[in-house]
Amino acid sequence: MRLTRVQQQRIARIARGRGEEGLRLLEGPKAVRDALGSGHVTEVWIEEGHAADLEAAAREADAPVGFGAPRDFARLGRTVTPQGVLALVRDVALALDDVVSRAGFLLWLDGVQD
Repeated sequence: MRLTRVQQQRIARIARGRGEEGLRLLEGPKAVRDALGSGHVTEVWIEEGHAADLEAAAREADAPVGFGAPRDFARLGRTVTPQGVLALVRDVALALDDVVSRAGFLLWLDGVQD
């Protein structure tokens, strides 16, 4: 499947937090590969000619796979250097009350980047 203009607009809205409720955008092969094991990935987009192993992993996880041109990833990505892999994932965030009510150690991080 090819990345159409309508799909690009949908992904851009989700990336800005204004798209479909409960979906988030992931960027980069490592983040997407890690998320595929969770069962929460709804679709994967790969730059043409890149990440064949990631394509196979996405298909194995029953996540739809689509392809786009490098300029699409430059436009949609939020990183300085587009990594050629995007995924939409279901947001599994918990409410703050649910998190702090659980027994055990809590580590709170804010603004952490790779």
